[in-house]
Order: sequence, then C-alpha cells, then structure tokens
Amino acid sequence: MKNKSCGHTPHRHNRDAVSEHLLRLGDTTNPLRRQAAVALGKLGDSRAIAPMVERLRSETDASVRASMILALGAIGGEAVADLLGDIAPQSPKEADALTKARDRILSTPLAFEWRPQLSLDDLRIEIVEGLERPVSRMLLKEGFPETTVERPGLLRFSAPVAAERVTPPPRYAYGVRLLISEAKATHDIEALADALLTKAGDRPYWNTHCPRREGTPARYRFAIEGRNVQRDLHQKLLRKLRTSLEPLGAIDSPSQYMFEIILNFSDDIARLYFRPSTFKDPRFAYRIRDVAASMNPVVAATLSRLIPVPLPGAVIDPTCGSGTLLFERGFLSPDSPLIGIDVSPEALQSAQQNAVASDLAGRIELRNANARDAKAWSACSVVIANLPFGLRSGRDDPDLEGTYRAILANAAKTLSGNGRVLLASANRGLFERAITGESAFRVLAKYRLQSGGLFVHIAILGRKEDRPSS
Repeated sequence: MKNKSCGHTPHRHNRDAVSEHLLRLGDTTNPLRRQAAVALGKLGDSRAIAPMVERLRSETDASVRASMILALGAIGGEAVADLLGDIAPQSPKEADALTKARDRILSTPLAFEWRPQLSLDDLRIEIVEGLERPVSRMLLKEGFPETTVERPGLLRFSAPVAAERVTPPPRYAYGVRLLISEAKATHDIEALADALLTKAGDRPYWNTHCPRREGTPARYRFAIEGRNVQRDLHQKLLRKLRTSLEPLGAIDSPSQYMFEIILNFSDDIARLYFRPSTFKDPRFAYRIRDVAASMNPVVAATLSRLIPVPLPGAVIDPTCGSGTLLFERGFLSPDSPLIGIDVSPEALQSAQQNAVASDLAGRIELRNANARDAKAWSACSVVIANLPFGLRSGRDDPDLEGTYRAILANAAKTLSGNGRVLLASANRGLFERAITGESAFRVLAKYRLQSGGLFVHIAILGRKEDRPSS
C-alpha cells in the first residue's frame, strides 16, 4: 500500500498548517470545514488521520464528509485503507468519495485478460476517426474479417475474432469493445439510459470472458459519449448501474478499473458497450520521453501504413520531435536507414532515448538542424512529418508557411522517383497553399482525421512523373 507520509518528519510550517486546518474542522460553517479537509488532503500529513476519523463520527454535512474521506484517501496508507473499510456511506456523494479514496490507495491495478481460446462475437475496434476506409483495408490485409463503420472511429467486424488477435490490438487501433445492448434514441435520455443499463447485467462479459479469482471484484468505470449529461443525471445512472452489477461481482472504481461500461449516443442510436482496459500497453513501451505537441502513437502507426511497404531507401522526418512517427515507419521498413531532423536539442535527446528503447539506435541518425536547411537532408524514399502548426507545439516560428514550402522543396530535391511524402498539419490554410505551390509533386490521397481535439489534415504526395499502377 502507498503511504505518502510513512517515515516522514514534517517541517515546522507543515506542522503549523496541519494544526490550523484541524482546528477549522470544528468550525460551525460548512464551507470552512470542507476547505479544511481539502487542505489536509493536499498536505498529506498522517497526523491528520485520527482527528479526521474522529470528526467523521459527528459530521452530518454530506459535502464535508465526502471531502474528509477524499482527504484520507489522499494521505493514504494501510491504516487509512482499514478505516475507510469501516465507514458506512450516508449519502450518494459520500459513496462516490469512498470509491475514489479506496481506488487511490490501491497499490496494483488489475488488467483485463481474455479467457484462453475465446472467440469474440459482435466485436468492434476503435481507430483514428477519419481513416475508416484505409484501416479497413489494413485489417483485411492482416487476415481480419471485413468491417463496417458503426460510427466514426469505430469499425464492426462481420465475423467472430479470436481474442488473442486483439490482445493487444493492432498498433493502429486504440482498443476494442463489445456491444451489450442498443436502442433507438429518444428525447427521454433518462428512460432510454435506464433501459439500456438494466441490460448490462444480462451480458456480464467480465465473468464469461475474463478469468477471475474467486472473491476478487471486477472493477469498472462508467462513461457517457456523444451527449452532454448533467452531473446529477450522470450520478443517477451510475447508481442504477451499480445496482445491476454489484450482485454480479463488479464494483464502480473510476480511478483503477479492468473495464469500462460506455453509454454512447450516435445519430439516432444509443448503444451500451463493454470496453476491456489495460494499464500498460506493450506496443509503445519505447516511448520513454516525449515532447510538446507530439503525435499519438496510434495515429503515427496508422499514418506510417498509408505509404506502401517496402520502399527501399532512407526515411526522413524533418521535424522528428521525440521520434514516434519516424520510429513507427522504421518498424515497417527494417532495411531503411532512419534520419530525424529537429531544431530542438531537447527533442533530439528524447528521440535518442526512445531510439535505444526501441532497438532502432543502430540505424537511426539524429541531426540537430533546421528542416529548411537543404544541407541537413539526404537522399531518401520516404519523407514523413508531423509539421509544426502554431498550436500546442511551444515552437516560435513566425513563418510557418515558409517552413512548409522549404520542407517540400527539400523533399523534391532528395526524394527518389517512386518515393512518397506524407505530411500532417492542423493548419489547413498554410498546408494547402504550400502543397499547391510545389510543382514537383501531385497529391495521391488526402485525409482529415480527428486526434486530441484537433482536426489534422493529411496529404500523401508522389512525383508527377511517377505513375504507379496501384
């Protein structure tokens, strides 16, 4: 168990603050008592445990009780875990606080596991929204069944899939989910959700699909997608779900969970999904260090597959950052030298560490240079880049369009005849103008995907004189 204050000797100012906030726990004003509890949780001093537990015996305000329980969970330790186990919640708010506090003290989260030789019916796979068609082709190429688009970013398999094939899922997928129930959407969200949640207990995937030790609870998180739901209604639906699932050995645990129960509203259909969750994803374990505005690895893995494989020759990422997009292409092209260019020494340090962790260090060259500088480039068959776009990146580039044009000009000088350029940017205007202004290339494909709350525009380019049959 975690104990933030075990063996810790508080500083004098910390001791004074603890004493002051403990005194405020006896104030007659509810907000002041609540603020005192929150402050004690932030201090994390174990000397506050016994007084707060004593105050809980006489405290009657639901908000104050909930704040004191959360504070105890923040302090942590085995003693707190035992004390929280003896508390009988007096309100829904307090019950939620107890769940969160107990979750925080848990030392080891449980990962979901499928039963051996299990075949999954009604399986969906979560992918990058906007790339449904190319990902469907990728899945077919790897021997998966055909898919249909259930909603943007979610493909449904037409036939059962062996669980071992999606454990973990392909690199270009976020995860998988199974359908519990669905119904036509109505204006009465509460009644609709209530009917769907009642059916959750009819398909207890955590019991039928996952081996669990007797007496070990299955921990889940409840989420709502596609519709803004007020907090009071969300809590009411969560209590409904708890009533259905607790007799089946599943408990609400929003911080550390094995699976999610997701209520999704899409167009005129409401669906209830079961989504298994894992806490460590071995696919991207090489990503030890990151930089600002880096690309999600699932997005990078998907984009890297939009370019034909193999293409003999080097791969260049002129704005490589911590290297995710370059490395994902490198995994697909084991014979290609990898060249990463970036103006930031800190980014290249991150990329170097990630390269070692990915076993790619032996064939990667990192160059501290500006992508505009033609001397930093070498002959290549693939140029792949997540371009800076002036948001979230922390980069100060007053002439982004000039940078885009220079990258395309350098690619035109160094790319082989049948090579490919893949560029991504959230700045559509600059992106389109730069591509239109480079006469050496023609556009082979364009996509618009959604990632991290942004629309990202993708263009795949080839030389005008290259006319492949495919």
